[in-house]
Amino acid sequence: MSSPRIKRDLRDAPQTGQAQLARRLFSELSPGDSVEFLASVPLYGFCIGFLEAGQKFSWRQLDEETWQVNVKKAPYPSQNETVGVHHPAALPQGRTICVVDRDDSVWFVDGDRNQVVANVVVGGGPSHLSLHPEGRFIYAACPLSSEVAVVDALRKEKVDSIPVGKTGRGGSAPNFSPDGSQAIIHSSQSSEVFLIDAERHKVIYSQRVGSVPHEPRFSPDGCLVCVPCASGELYLIPPESPNQFTVVPCGFGAGHVDFSPDSCYAYIANSLDNDVSIVDLTRRQRVARVPAGAGAHRPSVSEDGRLLFVANFVADTVTVIDTAVWGVVATVSVGTYPHDVVRGPEGWMVVSSYGSGTCTFIDPATLEAKIELKTGAGTSHCTFSPDQGQAFFANSISRDIAVVELDELKLRSTIPVGHTQLT
Repeated sequence: MSSPRIKRDLRDAPQTGQAQLARRLFSELSPGDSVEFLASVPLYGFCIGFLEAGQKFSWRQLDEETWQVNVKKAPYPSQNETVGVHHPAALPQGRTICVVDRDDSVWFVDGDRNQVVANVVVGGGPSHLSLHPEGRFIYAACPLSSEVAVVDALRKEKVDSIPVGKTGRGGSAPNFSPDGSQAIIHSSQSSEVFLIDAERHKVIYSQRVGSVPHEPRFSPDGCLVCVPCASGELYLIPPESPNQFTVVPCGFGAGHVDFSPDSCYAYIANSLDNDVSIVDLTRRQRVARVPAGAGAHRPSVSEDGRLLFVANFVADTVTVIDTAVWGVVATVSVGTYPHDVVRGPEGWMVVSSYGSGTCTFIDPATLEAKIELKTGAGTSHCTFSPDQGQAFFANSISRDIAVVELDELKLRSTIPVGHTQLT
């Protein structure tokens, strides 16, 4: 029997403290409890925090002064509370990957030998990482210390730290420009983005943007930095003249962004409006909105650019959009809380589902789920070996890496990642 819904009216509290009060009240609930919050501010960051943590929720504006948020506490640990491995990247040679553990380290894992080979303590609760295009340096976002740790992937040691703004436990993902000369990262708490000189490892420009920015990215041609903001804007910042930026109306809960291969269009998933905005980057204006599923958050374009796959965190589905006509052509059921969808070898679209601890391979020809594999507990993100023979899935709850052989689509091994595994 389900628990009755709890109601909490936050409107009598100061507007600046309503999100913090809601977080405290939610932390006191038991798994399976449902709560309705009424607030006099939109609570963008609060809702995006729910989304990133893996909670099921809905959000709507009741009138000009009232927003309603309904949340059911998930039975699995919040993603923001786990300290296991979270975000991997494949090194350019062999079958070795690097991965952050949301505690204090960047780990190096050998997929052929099925073992941890090294770790680098960077501190600060590293949440995500990015490998420089040349493969030498790793940028690891450390939200608890408000910095980006620079790790030498060859020497396997931390060589620098780059101070940036506060992000909070959810973290942020650095993104390198296509030529590797610059990187971009956001701060959700201060609503800023930081442009970094990737040769000197120094911030060279910062800019305040809309509320709760999320994973800014360079366009494929490197001409623009695109910054989605949960308050409903997309900032288009030319890195060569960053003060000459453009603000394009997008959609509430704007989260992740992907691009057409020719850099003509940006596709932004709007998590609170449950749709996708399509922005013409040449004209710098929104040209269409396409409905997706509840909690639409993570878009990924197919290798040929014909299809856009959108992971719907709340609906547990992936929406498939034809980019030629900007229309939905399929909805694919996947695991619980699909946290990521990425392009895999041979055109596969690969979904990592945190809530169910599974991965799903979607065939782009049939737009159907080919197979779903149990990969662990808290499957968050994946990467692929350079020879495209293996996929590596990071499991934040079970604290291990699942290795899948791609020629057979079978789980080959699970590699524990932690200080006791060091050789």
